[in-house]
Amino acid sequence: MAFCTRCGSALPTDARFCPACGNAVDAPTPAAPPVDTGPTDAAPRPAPSAKPRPAEKRSSGAGGLILPVIIAVALFVILVMLWSQRDGTRPIAAPDRNEAPATAVKESATAPEPGASAAADATRTTIASLDSAFRDDPQGARTRYPGPITATGTVAGVTPGSNAALSLEGRTPFNFVVANVADATQIANLAKGSRVTLTCDRVTALAGTTILQGCALGE
Repeated sequence: MAFCTRCGSALPTDARFCPACGNAVDAPTPAAPPVDTGPTDAAPRPAPSAKPRPAEKRSSGAGGLILPVIIAVALFVILVMLWSQRDGTRPIAAPDRNEAPATAVKESATAPEPGASAAADATRTTIASLDSAFRDDPQGARTRYPGPITATGTVAGVTPGSNAALSLEGRTPFNFVVANVADATQIANLAKGSRVTLTCDRVTALAGTTILQGCALGE
C-alpha cells in the first residue's frame, strides 16, 4: 500500500491525489528488471594449481665414473712404483776404501807355486760390485767373473745347518746376495753386520738374485 508523502495518509490504489490533503501523488517508477548475475552462493572455483615438475634425475653415466677411474689409475701407478723399487735401479753401494777394486789380479805371467791356495788366483772384488754387475749384464758378468772369486761384504743373515748359507748386502742394503758355505762351522759365530771375505768357486744369478757357490771364509 502507498502513503502520502505530505500527510502520511493511506492512498487508495491508483490514486493521483491524496484524499486527505490533496497532494499530488507521484506516479511510481517501474522497477528495473533484475539482472541475472548468476548464482551468488556458488563457491569460487579454485585457481588451477601448477603441476609439480618431476625431480630431475642426476645422470650417473660417464660423470659418475671419473672419480673411480682416477682412484684406480692412482693405485696402479703406486703399485708399479713399489714393484719397480723392489728390483729397480738403485744407487750402487760404494766399495770399501780398503778393498781392492773389481779387477783381476790373477798371476798369469808366472805359474802358481805348488800348494798355493785357490785364493791366490781368485778375482778380488766386493759383494756390492758383483751384485750390480750380475743385475745390469748377467751374461757379461759371467764372462768377467768366471771364478774363483774373492769378495768382501756385510752379513745380513746367517743360515746354519746342512745347507749353510750367508745373506750378504748387495748393491743396496735391501738387495741380498746368497753365499752357499761348504763348512757350516765357519759361519756359526757370525752376526748381522759382520764384515767377511769369502772365496767362492763361481757366481751365478737366479731370478734376479746373485748366488755365490762353494764359498769359504778367508782373511
